[in-house]
Amino acid sequence: MTETITTSASSGSASPRSAERAHSEPKPARRRRVGTRLTIGVRLAQVALLLVLLGAWQLVASQGWIEPVLAKTPGEAWNYFTAAVHSGEISSNLRATMTAVVIAWILASAVGVAVGLSLGLLPTLERIMSPFLDAANAMPRLALAPLLIVIFGITMTAKVALAFTLVFFIVCSSARAGVKSVDDEWLRLSTVLNASKTQVFWHILLPVATPGIFAGLRLG
Repeated sequence: MTETITTSASSGSASPRSAERAHSEPKPARRRRVGTRLTIGVRLAQVALLLVLLGAWQLVASQGWIEPVLAKTPGEAWNYFTAAVHSGEISSNLRATMTAVVIAWILASAVGVAVGLSLGLLPTLERIMSPFLDAANAMPRLALAPLLIVIFGITMTAKVALAFTLVFFIVCSSARAGVKSVDDEWLRLSTVLNASKTQVFWHILLPVATPGIFAGLRLG
């Protein structure tokens, strides 16, 4: 009788622990299941929204609520896309666009880094140039497109020039901010150590500005 009571008491005292263990162990699994269900729900909602947008597009285009020149049905758009792919129009246009993008990125990166570092190293030059650079940066790029077409025509040069204006200011601002982020203590220490301006640039300013420069290149 005593053994039975002891056994029942020990099993009763152990049952809460086992219950806690049973409740605590599957929590990661439950979280994964909840996350999976949430992801599936989000994907289904996105598909449903896409179907609704396609249906609205088809309705607007088929009913003629917008000029047919401006709005084609999804089927007509898909037929044009497949025909352009088979004819090589898409590949040729994509090649020309990517060529202009690469050329503009290389040129804007080189010029932007050089100008940004120069402005960061020469405060007087920065004070002179900042109003003009800020005004040019504030100008909408789409407003420059007609001007560039008038100057260069519908050529590769106009595309490169437009893309150049997009990348240049981002890289220039990042390089300038990177130079200005140098700790003043390092500059004072370099002065105490009689470091030359070239040594300060290569060993202090440029390494500190490099992360900002690469961030600007990535954004550009």
